Amino acid sequence: MKDDNRRQAALAAETDPTLLGSALAAVRQRYVWNRHDLARWLDLTLEQLDVLYLEPLTTLPMPAAACEVLAERYAANARRLASILVEDPTRPDYIR
Repeated sequence: MKDDNRRQAALAAETDPTLLGSALAAVRQRYVWNRHDLARWLDLTLEQLDVLYLEPLTTLPMPAAACEVLAERYAANARRLASILVEDPTRPDYIR
């Protein structure tokens, strides 16, 4: 997928509740982060983040094993990704 097409697909994923991009965008918006901030926090490049946005989202919280697979697939910071997808986002220590 070309860079422009991938980026456009990732931006569209932010509003698609069936894609992981919607959950990641919600965290990004909650903390007033831009996409670069979120990518850096997850130890990803913007290109990796774009592709991660396109992963299917079946349920939140996500099973820990599924989150571990995603973290490994994208070489993301597993603990931080789990804090978004597996743990309870209403906790005060949600982002650590």
